[in-house]
Amino acid sequence: MTTAPSPPPHAVDRPALRRRLDAGLTAPVSFIVAPAGSGKTVLLSQWAASRDDLRFVWVNVDSSDDDPVVLLKKVLGQLILEIPEAAGFQSLGPSSLRAGLLGIFQAAIAASSASVVFVFDDLHNLAGRAVLTEIGALSGRLPPGVHLVLSSRVDLRLDRGRLRLVHAPTELRQAELAFDAETVDEVLERISGASPSTVTTNAVLDRTEGWAAGVQLTAITLRTKDDPEKFALHLAGSDRLIADYLSEEVLRAQSPERREILLRMSVLDRISAELLEAITGVAGAGEMLAELERDSMFLVPLDDASEWFRFHHLFRDLLRYRLRAAHPGEDARMLVLASQWHLGRGDIGEAIECLLQAHEWDPAMSLILARGREVFERGETASMSRWLGMIPAPVRRANLDAEVVHGMMLGLSGQYAMADDVLRRLAASASLPIGHALVVHTYLSALVQFRPDPQASLEAGLRAVELLSQHPHAAVPNLLGLTERGLLETASTGSVARAHFLLGDLDSARRWMTRAASTAGARYSAYRVHMLGSMALLDAWTGNLDRAQALADEALHLASEVRLLGHPAPADAYLALALLSVERGDPLEGAFTLHEGIARATSNQRTQLMWIGHAIDVLAHPGEDVAPPPPVSAPPVVRARLAAAAGRVGGSTRDRVVGRPITAAPHRIPGVPEVVPLSEPLTDRERELLIFLPSRLTNAELAARCFVSVNTIKTHMAHIYRKLDAPNRDAAIAHAQALGLL
Repeated sequence: MTTAPSPPPHAVDRPALRRRLDAGLTAPVSFIVAPAGSGKTVLLSQWAASRDDLRFVWVNVDSSDDDPVVLLKKVLGQLILEIPEAAGFQSLGPSSLRAGLLGIFQAAIAASSASVVFVFDDLHNLAGRAVLTEIGALSGRLPPGVHLVLSSRVDLRLDRGRLRLVHAPTELRQAELAFDAETVDEVLERISGASPSTVTTNAVLDRTEGWAAGVQLTAITLRTKDDPEKFALHLAGSDRLIADYLSEEVLRAQSPERREILLRMSVLDRISAELLEAITGVAGAGEMLAELERDSMFLVPLDDASEWFRFHHLFRDLLRYRLRAAHPGEDARMLVLASQWHLGRGDIGEAIECLLQAHEWDPAMSLILARGREVFERGETASMSRWLGMIPAPVRRANLDAEVVHGMMLGLSGQYAMADDVLRRLAASASLPIGHALVVHTYLSALVQFRPDPQASLEAGLRAVELLSQHPHAAVPNLLGLTERGLLETASTGSVARAHFLLGDLDSARRWMTRAASTAGARYSAYRVHMLGSMALLDAWTGNLDRAQALADEALHLASEVRLLGHPAPADAYLALALLSVERGDPLEGAFTLHEGIARATSNQRTQLMWIGHAIDVLAHPGEDVAPPPPVSAPPVVRARLAAAAGRVGGSTRDRVVGRPITAAPHRIPGVPEVVPLSEPLTDRERELLIFLPSRLTNAELAARCFVSVNTIKTHMAHIYRKLDAPNRDAAIAHAQALGLL
């Protein structure tokens, strides 16, 4: 069984195209690019059904997946559906999308005995979005046994030129997917129930040019025609005109009751029997959906259980057009009902999406402000900024709370330039209430780890602190539970401290961090984890190693207790531990924590913290190539540290082997057979784990030591065993000793 949709009853097997997809498995990625209705999804579902030796993980992409956290959760959810033994990987936590997807792909291989194919369907919904670039960039870094299929209606702006040169991936387009005469004949017979004449088949092929949806629409219409040949010969026009015309014919053939239900169903992105009954009052919706699917009425199942469906996009467009023409305002009314249904089930995001589609701006803003804390605490700040961005600016700006939250969420999702615009415009307003001004200046200062210029955040933070002191009794709006006065004081003073640190004024940074740690808001778990980590990083940076160790350990133990290890907040603490390892002369010891810190900083594009991670990487590997730096200028404190380190490169007497491939002959251990050096070198993180193998620490003990999840440890252990060609820990230890790695 796969998570791929089941092929529809009328689907015709296309073995030649399936063989093309089979051949494409030799490359890391395959592309399918063709217009709507070309049969992309049907072909992929048939291919999945024919390959019992592969594990398929199917991801239906929609516009809401431009939030990296949402997309990671969707991919992980599909992985767990298909590979239940991978359920433990739910603790992977958010990171940069590229790193997060790579971790999920590695988890899939670790949990599966077969190669895994990840199908990203409808990727055109992310055209022009940054997340699409992240997905495309993975093509050259996939672990062995993972293959991506990227399916879209439009050309994806990815570096396919490089891929063609290196891997020669399979690419299927409209010309390859178009039906030939034999396929058209078979489809017409299956759907219409009668064998078509050669004249009919050729006419349909000529008029539709083999377009799958056009052939299907024609076949449905032929069921009602006394003279199929005459009807087929009079088909004319472009693909879209044919679709519109034939859809009219299809609808006209339905009973008035079914036609009305179809029109109302079209308001929904996803349809279930329970939801359909809730918004239409129709009884027996489950049976009706099954009947529509059997009748090939352009209903596409979204899961194996046939619980959720969607319409073919072109058919849905026509239905919605007719609904609006026949019943003005009905689509908005039904979307509001759908929102209420989703809200009753706790699906806050779906409820908000329905209200936004209905252009119910005020209810949408009210729901975001009332329940947005739930979305925020899941790390889905990009979704919240997108929702508020969909509301017309004049409407949103008329709701001061919503406009302030918009600026806050833009900043917290890494869109610092847009956040700065929104918040500065608010700050410049003479009519801004003092309570809102406190929030605005605090969140302007909180951009300190996002924007390239720490001085601007320092000024905003000092202004926020000043306002808090001058107006001790000002009423502060409650926005997502994040703007209570104590939290604002902690955030603003902490931002001043971080600005001083990034500017290189380390003494002032320490004074302000001490002050921030004593504020009432520092008791809030997420803030406390963040503040302890920042203090640890400052101590590690200035050589107070023992105190840095204690603070970082306290931060990560707290994060573990309150289930925040996967949250962005512990990034500073992870980086502090990595820097400690470098300062103590053993950078390998910090490989895990460096990776975890950079991943969490990257998850919401905290570029200044990403620069600190880059600097630690450079310090850990002097004179070696490391990952490229962030795409903005480095803060002064990092520039100074890197300049000092550059003067020392070459003067070190310690032989650094961290991260280098094994090229020299390995050290021989008496009594152990000679082995071949590794063809694929271990990563820093894998080398760090390898050192602990002889200690017999359990996976849980290793996870606690590295402050990561048990399943992260399991994933890396699986990679170590594979690279060492070892079936278990004992064999891995013996092989590593033979290679001189232990």
